[in-house]
Amino acid sequence: MSRRGRELCTVRSVGDGVYVHKGRRATFVRASPTGMPPSLQERQTLDVFCHTYTPRAGDVVVDIGAGMGEEAVTFARLVGPAGRVISVEAHPRTYSHLQRVCAINGLDNVTPVLCAVSDRPGVTVIDDGPEGDAGWASARIGAGNTRVEATTIDALTAELTRVDLLTMNIEGAEQLAIRGMVESLPKIRHVVVSCHDFVLEPGYPGGDPAWFATYERVSTFFRDAGFTVAPPRSTDERAWLRYHMYASR
Repeated sequence: MSRRGRELCTVRSVGDGVYVHKGRRATFVRASPTGMPPSLQERQTLDVFCHTYTPRAGDVVVDIGAGMGEEAVTFARLVGPAGRVISVEAHPRTYSHLQRVCAINGLDNVTPVLCAVSDRPGVTVIDDGPEGDAGWASARIGAGNTRVEATTIDALTAELTRVDLLTMNIEGAEQLAIRGMVESLPKIRHVVVSCHDFVLEPGYPGGDPAWFATYERVSTFFRDAGFTVAPPRSTDERAWLRYHMYASR
């Protein structure tokens, strides 16, 4: 990892299958002793989520499906002390590591929130993914055994006057989340949604098209709401990136 990232990366086990990866500018918590070096993680965040807009000092970022804080570290640095990052994660175990990443990196401008984002408030269930995965990779909302509180984007952003960048990476549940966006839409300037249509392509795990084929639905939703939807990154060799939806106004 030090060779890949071209900087020293140290890794230590903290027990319970958790590893802390420390680089020069950031520290991450992972489920494996190997993975993407912190320096490359930052570059990927800028490439994927800041493709059409890079947050500035004082901006407000809402990161839905924050995982273990991989993007939160970069967002926090970009918005600075005057800005704010709201990092939302549904799975309790993954959320605990998001909290740890915020503490280790001193991310005082990041507010971690434990909840699922859906079309209505209440209680829902999420899928833990493969046995033993415990939500590290994917957690499908509406299926599984882990009960979690759910909210809407309208409720999540009710106290905000603006959202400069909204990101969503929630494994197909974006089709539910957009139904809970009515009052919040005028506040939002830039949106990035990680759609998962690519899992239906040859060589990928597949799944229910009604759940995972969301790119066109999400694009149409934001276009109808007055956003300009950027052309898809259709020539990128990374299939998962070709289905990221970028919209601005």
